[in-house]
Amino acid sequence: MDFFRTDYLLSINQYPIKAEAPLTDKVAVISDLEGNLTYFNQWASDVGITDDFGNWSYGNGQVVIIGDTVDRGRFVLDLLWHVYHLSEQAKQAGGQIWLLQGNHEQYVFKGRIKGVEPEHLWAVEQLMPYGEAFSQHSVLGRWMRTQPVILKLDNFLFTHGGISEAVLNSGLTVNALNQQYHGTLTKSTITQQEHNLFYSSNGLTFYRGLTRGVKAGNLSKVELIKQIHRHFKTTYLVVGHTHVEEIELGEETGFINVETDDNSNHVLVIKNGQPTLTNISVAKTNFVDQHPIKRKFNFSNKYDWLALIPDTALLERAEEASKFFKGKT
Repeated sequence: MDFFRTDYLLSINQYPIKAEAPLTDKVAVISDLEGNLTYFNQWASDVGITDDFGNWSYGNGQVVIIGDTVDRGRFVLDLLWHVYHLSEQAKQAGGQIWLLQGNHEQYVFKGRIKGVEPEHLWAVEQLMPYGEAFSQHSVLGRWMRTQPVILKLDNFLFTHGGISEAVLNSGLTVNALNQQYHGTLTKSTITQQEHNLFYSSNGLTFYRGLTRGVKAGNLSKVELIKQIHRHFKTTYLVVGHTHVEEIELGEETGFINVETDDNSNHVLVIKNGQPTLTNISVAKTNFVDQHPIKRKFNFSNKYDWLALIPDTALLERAEEASKFFKGKT
């Protein structure tokens, strides 16, 4: 092994990853990266997760990425490979990275392409159907499938969307929810209960009611959060998914949403068991192609003509994926 190269064995047998663990002295939390490699790199550098060369420098610290690392941005694969590389470095240093599954991870597993950046989609489709790039037969797809949909670190609970009353009423523990969820990833059809828990608007990755404060069921937001803490034996519930203007540390309820808009430079870092806000040098923005290249249609180029022909196989896969999330399969 030379100075500029590090070799790792593929961790293909760790399935699924442990979803309950002790909290370390420092935990950095982020969500909804959506292929934004530039922002991730700056965030990781500013928080102290990586050094000047982009390598792990967080010691035995923990990083929780609360879902939606994929879609919308162009550099999805670049970001995933970088996080995969960092996760291996973290293990060697006694640290840990969790890449929780959000609704957009579920989309790519099923081949739903509505949120995929066009150039990224085109590039992947030249090699294989988009969903296959994230299948259990690919390195990234198999690794992503080891990741939890809900995570508990001592008294902190993390999930992408939130805990709805329907999920709470299931009575399932963190480990039971993850076990049942991972079971759905290998099934061609799922039960109505599984759809409700994981793929519906009340599911772990989709629910927005806690952030929006909408009463969905018999409980108010405050009472629902109290019951969530009582059931899971937690003090804090941390989510992403739904935009907020600023991170609030949940002094009254213990509810924290870290998915801020492009006006905020604050990020969540848990230090010695206490949630704190850390200021970084950039705010997260949506992907915009800064240097688009355009040319006129070439009537003598067959590939220009082929680009006008709909890819029926791709559209059929997308339609099947859409039906799945609507509960029609």
